[in-house]
Amino acid sequence: MNVRVDVDEHDAWRVRPDALAIGYLQGNNKIGAKLHFVRFEPYVIPKVSLTGAPTERVDTRVLQLIHSFERDDLPIYVGQQLDVYIDASFEQNRELSSFGAAALPAH
Repeated sequence: MNVRVDVDEHDAWRVRPDALAIGYLQGNNKIGAKLHFVRFEPYVIPKVSLTGAPTERVDTRVLQLIHSFERDDLPIYVGQQLDVYIDASFEQNRELSSFGAAALPAH
């Protein structure tokens, strides 16, 4: 089964195809599965699904990633949403270390 993941354009530079990604059933961080990177969608596009939160920018643009997981790993149905966490730690982005630690966001 595949899942489409939206990453804010300001964080897109931090995402790597080999980064660890885990998807949890939305609202339940005890039910999750490892996700496997499939591909990047080729364009940064306007975010379609807005949450309505007062702090949300309506001009948000996102990079979309496609990840997959084994259907048996999660009790999920097509159309259900996942909370996805992608490891964007310093170790994942070590090739950027030549710019100096000050150029990297604090974790």
